[in-house]
Amino acid sequence: MKWKKSPDWLVEMFEQVAPPEGACEHRKMFGYPSCFLGGNLFMGLWQDRMVVRLSAADRDMLGKVGGEPFEPMKGRPMREYMLMPNDMMDQPELIRIWVDQALIFARGLPKKVVKKAARRASGTNQPARRASGTNQPARRASGANQPARKTSARAKKPARKTSAQSKKPARKTSAQSRKAAKKR
Repeated sequence: MKWKKSPDWLVEMFEQVAPPEGACEHRKMFGYPSCFLGGNLFMGLWQDRMVVRLSAADRDMLGKVGGEPFEPMKGRPMREYMLMPNDMMDQPELIRIWVDQALIFARGLPKKVVKKAARRASGTNQPARRASGTNQPARRASGANQPARKTSARAKKPARKTSAQSKKPARKTSAQSRKAAKKR
């Protein structure tokens, strides 16, 4: 299923009700404008709807006025996220109240830790450390920018024997088989 682009009026409404850039981080999620606090998504757009992340009590209240659980894929709801009711989209002051509740909820969430792959992509990767626990960097091959490889405790498997090395005779090729059949 291909997702629809958010209409311009909804993107303008999002920009009008979203907290300013200093209070949160504005970036895209699912290709739509979104707001994050401490790495946690707390509001955004999805197709022609606005999504907010709320506490259980706030989700119940929003559900009573027409909000729906957010399911970007059928049967796969995102916990804590609700779609704002369509009839509320022309009332920015009402939307702002729910956005403020989402921001309050996001402030109570633990900050997300940057994953190792993300650090590597940003260029802040720390040098590899020795397995012995010392703080000295592991030795690397000259000029290599790759982290030191861990050595395996298992012994390497021996290389496969070729037909010349094994006791079994080599298999005949199809050309050799045809030649032998003609001689019979």
